[in-house]
Amino acid sequence: MSNNCTFQNIGGTQNRCIHKGCGQIIDSPYPPEKIRARCNSSEAKAERELARLQAVAKANMPSIARRVINYGIATAIQKGKGDPLRTYEQVHTILEAHCRNCPTKRFTGSHCSHKKCGCPMEEALVFATKGCPDGHFPADA
Repeated sequence: MSNNCTFQNIGGTQNRCIHKGCGQIIDSPYPPEKIRARCNSSEAKAERELARLQAVAKANMPSIARRVINYGIATAIQKGKGDPLRTYEQVHTILEAHCRNCPTKRFTGSHCSHKKCGCPMEEALVFATKGCPDGHFPADA
């Protein structure tokens, strides 16, 4: 039996699934173990869309070799400017304000999938010389 539904027999071979999350009703001739319901609430739809976008971003990540090169470039720039660092609060402000709401949908939930980046953002943003390759936020140094 599906754990998303409360089932009722509505006569003969007809079953009714009432989705526990959103109240969606599905009438079906199939037995409860064959009925699959997906919540249609706006929150559930938004979560599914976010998961889809994150999967697309992960699929478009730069190769490991490209990420190593990008990290080397970022480290050289960081060291060349005296190794300025951001605070924990600054990193999380940028993550919330820019990365998690990336208008180009490149944020995977942890990494930036831009070809000039590929960074784990929570670590990369500690470098104050790190800005968004698409220009959504500037470097601080």
